Amino acid sequence: MKKLKITGIVLIAAALLTGGGYLVIKNMNPRQRTRGQDGARIVAEALSFYNSSGQKINGRIYRQEGIAGKLPVAIFCHGFGSTMSSGDDYCKALASRGWAAYTFDFRGGSRNSTSDGSTLDMSVMTEIDDATLVVKKLCKEKFVDRKNVFLIGQSQGGEVAALTAADLRKDISGLVLIYPAFVIQDDNHRRYSKLKEIPDSTSYGFITVGKPYFKDTWKLDPFKKIGRFKGPVLIMHGTNDQLVPISYSKKAAATYSHVALEVFEGAGHGFSGADKERAVRLAADFMDKNLN
Repeated sequence: MKKLKITGIVLIAAALLTGGGYLVIKNMNPRQRTRGQDGARIVAEALSFYNSSGQKINGRIYRQEGIAGKLPVAIFCHGFGSTMSSGDDYCKALASRGWAAYTFDFRGGSRNSTSDGSTLDMSVMTEIDDATLVVKKLCKEKFVDRKNVFLIGQSQGGEVAALTAADLRKDISGLVLIYPAFVIQDDNHRRYSKLKEIPDSTSYGFITVGKPYFKDTWKLDPFKKIGRFKGPVLIMHGTNDQLVPISYSKKAAATYSHVALEVFEGAGHGFSGADKERAVRLAADFMDKNLN
């Protein structure tokens, strides 16, 4: 039990480190302007979608002002307990290069999520449903180049992005995984030895999750599935990650056909400062290089 408590504490720290999930504005203006790299004028606009149950997924799309036509698009999937704001730096960098970049809140993804849904119903599988819907909805937008759709996933969002890419492998051009949490299933089995032990709700990190969080992926081995995606993959991971050991990313790298693993010496679960700048640059360079 002592180990489990430590894991929860690390989850709290990790979510705080993964990009400022608490900075999201509940009532975001429909259109905001900001500056990107080299002074590029970037417009961020609210863009929401609804699933078949009528639940709303809120997000924002970043584009460089004045650029028309069909654009390559990147979709950012945030980590456990975080929000769309953790993808802002990546989206701004890509928009500065002429991309469209979308970041969104998973349904029930955190207590600060602006999307519908409860954390009690959230799981990796519900987040795959959300990511799949976002891909399909965005591909119907007139400004999207459907031949160049990339996924970026951070921590739990990394596993979600990897599994989504495996399902939508004909629709996804490339994949960027930032300390992807392929450890989730192992952690869940260390926490509970049998399905019947899982309570209806439990405090996990700094949010309360429900039984679906553990049950939905109880028998899932992500490494048996993610390799179905044959496109280019970039994985970035720190050597001092105490939440998701880098060994999980090394195992993932051995699973993919076309992969680059970038090691961040001394970095933990959450990049900041020079590490964050490097990660943003590497992600943007990788996606530019792999445009169709």
